[in-house]
Amino acid sequence: MKKLIILISLLFTSQLWAQNFTKCVDSETFNKRFSGSYFTLYKVNGECWLSVHPDNQWPIYRDYMFGDQSWLMIFASLGAGSPSTDTGAREFSFFPRTEELAFSLDEQAEMVIIKVPNGATFTFDLAAEKIIATTGIDYEDEGAPTRTNGGGLELTPTQGLILDEGWTIGELPRIHMNNKSTFKDALGNSCQQKNSNLFKLIYDQRGGVDGAVLKFVTDQDLKTFIEKSCPQIDTGDL
Repeated sequence: MKKLIILISLLFTSQLWAQNFTKCVDSETFNKRFSGSYFTLYKVNGECWLSVHPDNQWPIYRDYMFGDQSWLMIFASLGAGSPSTDTGAREFSFFPRTEELAFSLDEQAEMVIIKVPNGATFTFDLAAEKIIATTGIDYEDEGAPTRTNGGGLELTPTQGLILDEGWTIGELPRIHMNNKSTFKDALGNSCQQKNSNLFKLIYDQRGGVDGAVLKFVTDQDLKTFIEKSCPQIDTGDL
């Protein structure tokens, strides 16, 4: 009965918030503290980011960082050691990219809905620092991050596509060109591709690797690639 009441409350709250999303790019930067976590909006190199960061779970915790390039990075702290050995990252990209990253924050209830550019939403309980509901995507919370559970969060699309870019200790998964990422559609189909087919590296002024970006500027570019390289993937939403 308690679970039913919570579900009804979430549905009602979501309806109330439906018309109150604020685009990330239209908002000023902020860092708001709640009883269990921080909700932050920041802008770097022309990109806008939303993050949910735990307040009191050090040294084992995970951050959720949503970028306006339709990208979610889960940063996981695995202990108190060096970042190269005791941190990890899991990355997902969402398609089609038809909307802008947006959020709807209820400060009194300590809840936020984050809407990614393919229209899927993630509802966070900021007091508990965890996802409590989603639309457009199914999630499985596997608990605290470990070296073997990929950051502790698995995502499966129920609309559009996701690109699961995998899990890496100490670095971003997408910068490893020989690794593979996996396209997943809402019908349960999947297709692996080498990162070198999907991403191009970004270099800093000293010539060091400073990240990677998708090669596909438009969804039509992505659709053309998938239809040729991953014909089992449903591209109807692209």
